[in-house]
Amino acid sequence: MTGFYDEDLAYIHHTGFTDLIDGAGPEVLRWIHSFGIDGGRLLDLGCGSGTFARLATEAGFEVLGADLSPAMIELAREVAPQAEFRCQSLFDLALPRARVVTMLGEGLNYCAGGEPDDRRVDELFARIHAALEPGGLLAFDVIVADDREPMHGTNGRAGVDWAVISAISEDLDAGHLIRTITAFREVDDHYRRSDEVHVVRVFEASALAMLLKAHGFEVEVSPCYGIYPLLPRRRAFLAHMES
Repeated sequence: MTGFYDEDLAYIHHTGFTDLIDGAGPEVLRWIHSFGIDGGRLLDLGCGSGTFARLATEAGFEVLGADLSPAMIELAREVAPQAEFRCQSLFDLALPRARVVTMLGEGLNYCAGGEPDDRRVDELFARIHAALEPGGLLAFDVIVADDREPMHGTNGRAGVDWAVISAISEDLDAGHLIRTITAFREVDDHYRRSDEVHVVRVFEASALAMLLKAHGFEVEVSPCYGIYPLLPRRRAFLAHMES
């Protein structure tokens, strides 16, 4: 991985790519409330710029967020000042006792700080299960595999003071995507360019569901969070423990 949401891309993501949290965040909170949970500690792993952390604190949760990007954590502390944040990989964070764990926005897919191989994912699910209180909840979404339709292509988006172009290619044999991202941000009356390459693991949905069940979770796999539909080849995992 070359760069990981450094200053400019973190700003662009926060400014122009909050669609998922805007749509899915309230649905996730509704799902949490359906289990009678309306407070306590919520661990927001891969928290990005703190947009969901802000929703969760406003809903009455004590939030601890973690993200590998220092620029994202800096933004998160401004966006959600009532939450606590740590600049650390979700695979390495020591998990305190909690009622809810969330990983929204494909955080589990990122091959940051080392490839999220099956062993590391297995260990993470085990640690999450150990950290959750009885009846605890886990919600996350990932990009899933499809041998018939590899992802590829180029897309772009622009805002008032930024533009970004992303080229995507998928290696079916290796089981990952490569996102080559070029960003332009207006700073001091000129546009500054930055480039990042993100390697993104692709998961088998059925394998993740089996792994969660092996760790004692009941799990629902869905193409949406509530009424909010995810993009193609994304799946939401809504898991809970017995009370």
